[in-house]
Parts: sequence; structure tokens; C-alpha cells
Amino acid sequence: MPRYASFLLPVALTACTAIFRDDFEADPAGSAPLANPAGAPADSLTFAEGPGAVSVTTALPLEGEQSLRIDGPSSRTAPRVIMYAAPIFDQTKPVFLSWSGRMGSGAQVEINIWVDFDKFPLRLNFEQGLVYANGNSIGSYSGTGEHAVFVSLNPVTDQWGVSLSGAADSGGGVAGAFPDADDFPGSHVGIAVQLLNATGPTGYWMDDVRISHWQG
Repeated sequence: MPRYASFLLPVALTACTAIFRDDFEADPAGSAPLANPAGAPADSLTFAEGPGAVSVTTALPLEGEQSLRIDGPSSRTAPRVIMYAAPIFDQTKPVFLSWSGRMGSGAQVEINIWVDFDKFPLRLNFEQGLVYANGNSIGSYSGTGEHAVFVSLNPVTDQWGVSLSGAADSGGGVAGAFPDADDFPGSHVGIAVQLLNATGPTGYWMDDVRISHWQG
């Protein structure tokens, strides 16, 4: 897979408009996350707990005082959290997604970037110390340290880009083609996070989730 200059990616956000933003600081601690994150834009969040749990925790937060935590045990489809961005009106420009995360001991997580509810240009898996993008290994993560993920979706090149930092390492930025060129763009972009193969209470922390639309 081709590499790109990952140090340029955070700079791009200065010319972007947020279409999803949630740091979970305004949510009730110890309870389910708010369906509508505090403040603009008009974004939303939903979840299915299944045998596990989805809650906002003050225990070992990633940023600020609170983080989202997805706890096992897991079933085939849950626990899962789905985050919906506000609509995109100019679909000719890139979209950027970012968040911080931390794996519980032995945890495995799948994160799908979806478009218009039924298209999936990028699937990330954190499993047994390795990170996969659409089934291909792109890097690694270590233990239960905090990691950061930056994702770009480009409608001009029909490519996704991923950069990992902190306790995860992709060796710089990694890029790849969408599974189908029609996967992006679209009017809605979101993130679906699912805990996999958890037989006990191990989980995944997530914080400072942002989806931004390039306005440059």
C-alpha cells in the first residue's frame, strides 16, 4: 500500500467544518451516551449493548474527565456504537475522521467507516497487536496504551488514508483504494464501532471523535 506524508494531515483540519464532534464531557457519567452530542453540529449517536455495555466512564479517561467505553462480553453484532455525522452538501471535497482510543487487555475491535448507511469504504480492525485496513495489515499497537487514529476519504482519488500514532504505529500514513469507487462520496458519513470476540468484561475506550468536511 502507498504511503503519504502524515505530518500534513492535522494541518488540513484548520480548513474544515466539523460535521460530527463528541468528547463525552457533557454526558451523564456512568450512564449511556447522549443520543445527540452536546453543541453543534446536528449529529447523533446510537448503540446496541447486547450482552455487554455501552457507557460514559470517568475511569481512566483518554481526554478530559470522561470517555466512552464499550464493554464485553460481545455477541455477533453487539456491543456496537454508531455515530452519524450531519449531512454533507458539497460532496466534491475530502472528509476527515479522527479519534483517540485504548484497548482493554485482550480486547479486539472493528471500526467501520460507512457512507449513506450501506457503503463501507474502510474497515479497521485492532486484533492481537495488529491493525488491519480492509483486511490488510497496516501497522501494530502495543498493550493498553492510548492511540490516535486519523482517516481521510478522498472523492477525487477514490482513496482512503490512515495514520496511527501514540501506542499504535502505521509507519507514517497509509493509503489504499476504496473497495468500490462508488463507496464515496455521499451525503452521510459515520463510524460504527463494535467489540469482537469478548468473552468477559474487557473493552474499548474512545474519545474526542471528530468528522470534518474540507472547505478549502
